[in-house]
Amino acid sequence: MSEVRYATFPLDCRALKAANDKVWQDHPELAGRKLTMARGEPETSYRKEWMDAYIKDGGKWQKTRPKLRPGDPLTTCQPAAATPAPAPPPEQPLKAPKPQDSPRPTPAQRYEKTRGRNQKNLDMTRQNLDYWEKLIPRLKSAGGVAEALERRNANRRWAAEDEKEKQLFEDDKNRHGPKEALRRADLRRNPASEEDKRLREATKQSEVLTDISKAAQEARQREAEAKSPEEKKKWAEAAEALEADVNTMKGDILKFLQQKK
Repeated sequence: MSEVRYATFPLDCRALKAANDKVWQDHPELAGRKLTMARGEPETSYRKEWMDAYIKDGGKWQKTRPKLRPGDPLTTCQPAAATPAPAPPPEQPLKAPKPQDSPRPTPAQRYEKTRGRNQKNLDMTRQNLDYWEKLIPRLKSAGGVAEALERRNANRRWAAEDEKEKQLFEDDKNRHGPKEALRRADLRRNPASEEDKRLREATKQSEVLTDISKAAQEARQREAEAKSPEEKKKWAEAAEALEADVNTMKGDILKFLQQKK
């Protein structure tokens, strides 16, 4: 039976550190944890190796368990002096925030901007019209009657076109939403290609097809709710006629889209 050895208190700090480092280096599975007094392997082997390293590095030991009283020092280490608190870092000058990219406008914001631009153009056209209305008598007296009338008529046409465009924009916005209203306004401002014209025509037919489909569904619902056989037959005939129109229009739209330019 191996001899039981106990480290003498207070423990030698240098030998204590050397023993800990030796055991932790030889046994990485300990991961730097302190040894315990648990019985059995491998803790017993760990303690034996630790004691060998402690004695080898100058640590004192004894055969009997040391008796400690309250207040006895555990190690020969002197308490470390209190370290002064680190000085606060120097204040950094405030940096101006980096300019951020403006967010992409929403369809509602684009709609408000377009509506404001249309209103501004309309107001300017009306001002020009008022100006020419006042200028006509002066041009007549100067002999430029034909030019005065031509300019007045041109301004009237521009005012009428602006008023019509504003009304179309409001109607599209109420029916299809701001995004679709902007797309249609762009198509009206820019001459569309033949493909765009075909797509617009197909869109119109699709809207009509949607209305007819809703009517057919409503007729079928009325047929299901009808109480008398005569009323049920009437709604069934109406639903069949509407459904036939829907199938016909679907075929026409597909043929229209498949046509070559």
